[in-house]
Amino acid sequence: MNDTSSDPFVLLSETLILLKDVPSHLPKRNGKKINLSTVYRWSMRGLKGVTLETCYHAGQRYTSKEAIQRFDRRVTEAMLGSRSPQHHPATPKQIDRAHNAAKRKLLAVLAE
Repeated sequence: MNDTSSDPFVLLSETLILLKDVPSHLPKRNGKKINLSTVYRWSMRGLKGVTLETCYHAGQRYTSKEAIQRFDRRVTEAMLGSRSPQHHPATPKQIDRAHNAAKRKLLAVLAE
């Protein structure tokens, strides 16, 4: 994973957003914007061990659209554990097929 959290200046090369404007760039929840204090909490304390990347530039605190996407992805991964959002558990039939294929390979190797 390309971890940019150790270098806040990488944000300067991305699409910057004032931290106070972040709620306008996020989907509404229950018909309301995300509260600004929530965004500040994400940047200071984080959520599920993940913090929103920010930087100070010209006396203003910024994040980027890309940083918000990274934050969302990492929080989702943290909430799902080691599973990725696209992971689907194998069905019993798939497990049986994989087991039988491995068994055939092993028998073929042992027969040589």
